[in-house]
Amino acid sequence: MFRLRPLALAAFTTVTVLACSAAPALADTATFQHPAGPAASAMDHIYRAVLGVTITIFVLVGGWLLYSALRFRVRPG
Repeated sequence: MFRLRPLALAAFTTVTVLACSAAPALADTATFQHPAGPAASAMDHIYRAVLGVTITIFVLVGGWLLYSALRFRVRPG
């Protein structure tokens, strides 16, 4: 058990250092918040439309599932 503490501390330190040094390294890359390129705007609009449709379907199916589970559950007697 005591051998795991130095290993866990080393892993935590490594992950922290890598996470802190990754932000400056990726400072000039295109991200979802700041797309770059001639087709980026069109792709962003298509992405948001598809996301809206899939979220709507997810909510409808989840609601129907919850309704069915509560309405048609087996009751004693």
